[in-house]
Amino acid sequence: MFDKFKLDSVLQEIVTSWEIPGLSVGIIRDGGIAYAKRFGVQNLETNIPVTSDSIFCIDESFSIYRVQRAVLDAMLGHEPKVGTVSWAVPVCRALEKVGTEAAYACYEEIKDQKDVYSFDAEFLTFPALNSMTVNKIEIAIALLELNLHVFPDHAESFYYLARACLKKGDCKRAEENLGKALKINPDFADQGL
Repeated sequence: MFDKFKLDSVLQEIVTSWEIPGLSVGIIRDGGIAYAKRFGVQNLETNIPVTSDSIFCIDESFSIYRVQRAVLDAMLGHEPKVGTVSWAVPVCRALEKVGTEAAYACYEEIKDQKDVYSFDAEFLTFPALNSMTVNKIEIAIALLELNLHVFPDHAESFYYLARACLKKGDCKRAEENLGKALKINPDFADQGL
């Protein structure tokens, strides 16, 4: 059996240090529920606590792998490592609270802190897609443009930027970005916009 109190502590540290609103974790062992716990809130604006019916959208700023790793470490009796935070977390916050220039400034401030932040081209892609889903097109475009500033050969970012521009009604930019995506990865031709 594993130390549930240690696991509680690790998961609470994840919620706090990664600055995520809420988290729900369940562990099934030998066909039964070995652990079920909820942390934080569903939404920062409403402060409604996470419940067993809460629905979560997982994006690249929140790495499910790191939570799984922390849970597995705790179950095996190892010292859990919470790890680094995705660079998307502070950048997205800066963009939403202050604007595009603040997001770029935030990236410039943290880019050399590899012991604190993990950097991957995918980490801004999912928040951008989430923004597109809720019609925050300008935020999606800003995130994708920043991602391309950092990772200039990321075909997916060009592809999703093309989709965002099309959704905004900017067909010329959509076509330009689709062309760049296809130049890097011709497989996007099969996906359409």
